Amino acid sequence: MAIVVVALLTFVPLSSNDFWLQSAIGRLIWISGEIPRTALFPFTEAAELRFHAHEWLASVLFYLLHEGLGYENLLFVKGAFGLALFGLCCRLSHRLTRSFEVAALVSLIVMAAANFRHFLRP
Repeated sequence: MAIVVVALLTFVPLSSNDFWLQSAIGRLIWISGEIPRTALFPFTEAAELRFHAHEWLASVLFYLLHEGLGYENLLFVKGAFGLALFGLCCRLSHRLTRSFEVAALVSLIVMAAANFRHFLRP
């Protein structure tokens, strides 16, 4: 039952704007073969500042995920990460408490608390 609840929490469409910006930067890196030197998208003086692409690899991976799977299937990637997070949390809780019921309950509470921030992010 806990897995069904986690699936309902995490198998949802993308709602973060950061994903699309990172995917666009990933596309530019993939096509040109280099990281942009400046921020290309702002229409303020920030466009001239040096661009620190510390998430360049995640941006390329997001672009490849979007290109390979399409928008409709990205919710499965997001859901799979949610189930993996639940499994890891359950494993850690079980190691600490030695009780499957307590581990499942703690993991469900963690997933409910983290759900509002469950985005595809680096």
